[in-house]
Amino acid sequence: MYPIMLNLKGKQAVIVGGGQVAARKIRSLLEEGASVQVISPSLDPQIPQEQ
Repeated sequence: MYPIMLNLKGKQAVIVGGGQVAARKIRSLLEEGASVQVISPSLDPQIPQEQ
C-alpha cells in the first residue's frame, strides 16, 4: 500500500475492470473531479453510467 496525494480535478483516469473494486475506485475518482474511462466487457451495477 502506498499513500499519495494528487490533484485530479480535470485529469483523465483509466480503470481496467468493472467489478466492485472498480466501482469503489471510480466513485472516489469522480468525487475528486477526474474524468474516468472504464475498460471492461461488463460493469457492476454500482458503476455510474455515462451522463
